[in-house]
Amino acid sequence: AMLIPCLLMGNIVVMKLPNIGGLAHILTSQAFAKAFPKGTVNFVTGSGKTTCGPMMAEGGIDALGFIGSANTADTLISA
Repeated sequence: AMLIPCLLMGNIVVMKLPNIGGLAHILTSQAFAKAFPKGTVNFVTGSGKTTCGPMMAEGGIDALGFIGSANTADTLISA
């Protein structure tokens, strides 16, 4: 629900995929790679602590839309 508005406003999107889902998520990411210019929709995998924490600590994020678990939300808030 957040993807299209973000892209229409000229932003890039980084989606952290769930730890479960396997092939379905790989196929989805491949479809997005074909549909959008390179680098506009990006996917990361792994736990919230190993992916979201370091990404937030890097800085340069002006806004964040989040749908996910409370544990990952805590990681984002504390970064």
